[in-house]
Amino acid sequence: MASKVELRGTIARLDETALVDGLNHAELTTLLASLKADAEEGERLDAEVDAAKDTVAQDVATMDKEPDAPAPAPAAEDRSDKAAYAVAGGKALTTKRGIMDEGSIIAATDLAGGQEAIDAFLKSGHVVKA
Repeated sequence: MASKVELRGTIARLDETALVDGLNHAELTTLLASLKADAEEGERLDAEVDAAKDTVAQDVATMDKEPDAPAPAPAAEDRSDKAAYAVAGGKALTTKRGIMDEGSIIAATDLAGGQEAIDAFLKSGHVVKA
């Protein structure tokens, strides 16, 4: 059985801020057991963190060695059977494919209003036949 002096010394090594004044032998023993359990838990967590860091480092090293896969090319929509129109000079339109500026080729399927929208834009001069 360790003396109170030995218990206080061991406790002080584990936790310098622990208050041990006025504690009896049983309380010092309980405090020491708690500090040892906390220290073991901390060591276990440190080991887990180190293992995770190693895994991440290996993954990063693997990623650096593997070439990036080329992005798949967007599927070109066959517009040969559709009436093609172009955005008029000095104009821009917001379509389903995004904002189209002057000279961009569009079709009725690009607009929410379909062919009716194309006809209205032809009339207003925003769109011309390509």
